Formats: sequence, C-alpha cells, structure tokens
Amino acid sequence: MGEDEEGVLLDIYSKVPIAVMSAEHILLNCLGGRLSSRNLIDKTTNDVFGDTIDKAVAKMIEFPRVVLGAMSGDGVAPRALTGLETKSGEPIKLLSGGKPELAHPKISCEKIDGKVVIHGVARNVAELVRLTERIREKHNIKLEAVLQGAISSKRYVGLVQGDVVYDNDCARGIAKMACNLFAMKNRVTFLDADFEPIRNFVVKGDGVARDFVRVNVRPVQCNKRGQALGELDHVLVVRRNIKSGLVEALVCLYGHLQFAIHLGRTHKEVLAAAYRVDQLGRDHRTDHARDMKVTLRSFSALSRCSDQDEMNEWAAALRRMLGIVVERQESDWESRMLDECMAAAWGPPDGRTITEEMANEFAALVAERFVNESPRMRYLRE
Repeated sequence: MGEDEEGVLLDIYSKVPIAVMSAEHILLNCLGGRLSSRNLIDKTTNDVFGDTIDKAVAKMIEFPRVVLGAMSGDGVAPRALTGLETKSGEPIKLLSGGKPELAHPKISCEKIDGKVVIHGVARNVAELVRLTERIREKHNIKLEAVLQGAISSKRYVGLVQGDVVYDNDCARGIAKMACNLFAMKNRVTFLDADFEPIRNFVVKGDGVARDFVRVNVRPVQCNKRGQALGELDHVLVVRRNIKSGLVEALVCLYGHLQFAIHLGRTHKEVLAAAYRVDQLGRDHRTDHARDMKVTLRSFSALSRCSDQDEMNEWAAALRRMLGIVVERQESDWESRMLDECMAAAWGPPDGRTITEEMANEFAALVAERFVNESPRMRYLRE
C-alpha cells in the first residue's frame, strides 16, 4: 500500500514510513530538472542516492554538460572539469562553456650570463603578477620590466580528451528517474510486489543491469529541429502496454543518449507520464501531448540485442550528440568573434562609410581568429 492504516506515507523504495520528507527530483538537478516531489522518499534514502547512483549519473554527463555550459535546475553553472589533458599530454581544465584553460601555471627563474631570466606560463596578467612576486622581491626586479618582457598570446591547445562512462551505478540512477516519474503518478501501484525487482535494483543493485536498463539500439527521434524546446532536451516517458501489462520507459539524455527501462508488469490501470527538460533554454514541461506520443521500443525486443550492439549504439549516440554540441559552440563563438573583430577594426559605430581598407582589416582579423580559435577547428585539427 502507499499508506498504512493511519495514513502514514511510505518511502517508495524502502517501503518504510517517511520520517523526514525530502524533495526528490524526478530528473536530476544537474540535468536541469526542476520537477520534484516531497512525498516519495525519506531524507535518508535521498542522501544515500545522492552519494551513490545520482553521483554516478552526474559524473557520466559531466563532460557534455561542462562543454555546453548547461545550468542546473537551480541555476548553477557546472564546475570546471579537471584532470584532463590534450592529445599531446598537456594538462588542462575545461571551464563551463567548453573553454580550455591551462591547469597548472608555473613560473621559475634562472641566471644566464649574470641576468635573471623568468620562464613559465600564466593564464592572465593578474596571475603573472602574483606568481612572480617572490622572484621580483628576491632579485629586485620591477613589475614593469616583467610585464614588458611578457608575451601575450592565444594558443591552440589541441583536442580535449573527455569520457562519458556508463556503468552499473549509472544504470541504477537512470532507472530511478523512470521509477520516480511513474511513482509520482502511480504511487500505490509502484509499491506493489510487481515492482519489487526494479526497486531492489535501484536501491541495492540486485539483479543484472541489462534486465532492467538497456541502451536503446533503435533510437527514436525525441527532439526535432524547429519544434518547441530544444534538440538537446532530456525526455522521460513512462507508460503501460495495455495488452501485456508491461510498464516500460524511455530516458533520453541530451537528445541522443537513450535508455529503455523495464519497470515491471501490472494489470491495474495506470496513468502515463512524460517530462521534458530543455536544460540549455532553461525550460521544462510535463505531460505534453507530443511528448506523451514519443515511441517506446519494446524492451523484450531490445533484450535480444548483443552487448556489442549496445556498445556500438552508445558510441554512435555520443558522436551524434558531440556534432550538435560543436555546432552550437561554433554558432555562439562566431557571433561573439564577429562583434569583437568589428570593434577592433572599426571602433565604436560612428556613421562612417566602410572603406575597402577597413573591410580588408576586418576580414584579416576574422580569418586569423577562425583558424586559431574556432571550436570546429579544435576538433578538426587533430
């Protein structure tokens, strides 16, 4: 039952009375989810999930989220991604929005022919001033001399290597999102024994992950260009097959990482549910007519696919998603770059006629910056 004789709410996973209510996000906050419920789970359960399977999912999507600069549901930008390096082995960190930055700036000095020579790299002038402070004091070097000798440059840092790792804990976290959405509409039904296997998988990891969660090797089109919200949306859909009684779900992350979920079987009437989040546009909606009609692949049909089929689709989905990410980065970068080049070549708008010389100067700036800084070139040059 969803409630005991005294009307006490039960935790939908532990099935014990909720002692301390806690807001449980249907879709994780780090994925932009804002829809939550305070009557699904106890705070103790929420805390355990937060330290384990929720953290695993957050880690899985960390790289695309940072590259996109995708805000959380409560409006917080992703933290810089550390521990990365380029193909050439250069340690860097990735800032929100996909901007690479030197991870470990270092400054050293040596004496050559009686002169103090300062070596190293700093990310900006303020950092150069701070890192050279002791050297300047020790050798009585003026700050102006250091700044005059410094070379300001923008370097191509090479293709950044990042991982999107899917493991058993990720599968449990993804299954939990589907269970949350189903239980929000069908609380009493989800507490039935029919859903004990998926509940034990989510809570304790019991069973084999592929019996509950499959990479959707036959992806469906959830996000179409020109339609409401975005092409990198997250979409959750849960419904019951009337003939078989099977309750199944689709969890689609960033438009392309798709998972089919088998929740259980029931012959009770249940309410279908859908939830869509446009994390980049900071928008969301529930039970929209178009979302409710998203195709769900039969889990039993997908279960006949091999591990290699799933691995191949996972790799293909990442490539599709990355292509859109690069396209979005390119568009945003081009808009900023053109404004900056116009300001550098022509100054503030003053009604002047653009001469051929001014146009050539602008074109040269655009060409140089495109070759050296374009997000697309970062992916193509290696």
